[in-house]
Amino acid sequence: MPKHARGVCAAAAAGLALSALGPGMAADAATSGAIPGSVVGGRLYNVAANSANDVWAVGLNDNGSLVMHWNGSAWTSTSTGLGFLYDVATTGASNAWAVGWTDYNNTLILHWNGTSWS
Repeated sequence: MPKHARGVCAAAAAGLALSALGPGMAADAATSGAIPGSVVGGRLYNVAANSANDVWAVGLNDNGSLVMHWNGSAWTSTSTGLGFLYDVATTGASNAWAVGWTDYNNTLILHWNGTSWS
């Protein structure tokens, strides 16, 4: 079974990522779909988890597409400035793929190689 799956596995990954946000913030994010302002402004569309220490979340913020990563102790985030990201999949710490659309309705596909997105 792929690391990123629909249904129960996706719900478990989302729960894992939201629980990492901390008490109170996870409930706000789960009910509104918004990322808590104390983490980063924006909206999450999908989450993929390779392990409890390797969770990716993608979406949209004011600066464009949003990519967040949980390493087991902290979230890091980046905005690519390229439209928005709708889905993410991962098979390991150095292999993640994110897809979405640019501001001009062109397909956007990004790959994480362990160091940077391209």
